[in-house]
Amino acid sequence: MRISYCIRSMNYLKYFKESFENNISLYGKGYEDKLEYCILDYGSNDGFSEYIKENHKDLIECGLVNFYQMITKPEYFHITHSKNVVHKLAQGEFVINLDADNLLVRGSTEKIFKMIEDNRDDHLVLTHRRKLIRGRIGFYKDDFINLLGGYDERMGIYGVDDRDMFERSIASKFVEINIGKKYNNRIMNDVEDRYHSYNNIKTDEQRWQCKVDNNNIMRSSLENGIYKANQGKPWGVAKVIKNFKEEIEVK
Repeated sequence: MRISYCIRSMNYLKYFKESFENNISLYGKGYEDKLEYCILDYGSNDGFSEYIKENHKDLIECGLVNFYQMITKPEYFHITHSKNVVHKLAQGEFVINLDADNLLVRGSTEKIFKMIEDNRDDHLVLTHRRKLIRGRIGFYKDDFINLLGGYDERMGIYGVDDRDMFERSIASKFVEINIGKKYNNRIMNDVEDRYHSYNNIKTDEQRWQCKVDNNNIMRSSLENGIYKANQGKPWGVAKVIKNFKEEIEVK
């Protein structure tokens, strides 16, 4: 079995550089049969693609990294659409969302493999912090697509989307495997950098309203027993360039 760490970024290179250098120092070359870093440049203007091409082409060549660029740059960072695109592109059987500022910790990947193996016959949801479902959450790719319908693309810019995935999976009788708080680490970031990344959120009030709106969407889905998102409409659709060479249509 292979795990895909699914990463997407829009104007977040400053934090990605630090997190990715940490992550490949722990799980770099030699892990390509077990791991994939599936990375999506969601229309950055900060040199993100150039950084990968100039510094990590060797990881693409060995198969550890698959790197994708949006052909048409989105107007703003759509948190659920970007996650759906990168999860659909992932080649591993088990897909884990990894935000661009998330840090892997030594021993974390080995523990994830063991927990999956110990629960191999179940539909699984991987979490890191039970009370705060944010940033890192994982599923079998087949379950992510066919049972949960991916992230709910009615949810826009910020907040609640990972919690919604968790709540819908638990309502669908998935088994939670919790890796523990000690493996949950990230780079502390500046709120202004996040606003720059989101592109159309400029204030704390707007960010809070996004969370309120998304929370209402989640509550409505759960109360109405709708545990599979995006039903009856296309989701995670995009045209991308893979590894600076090949054009791919994500359907």
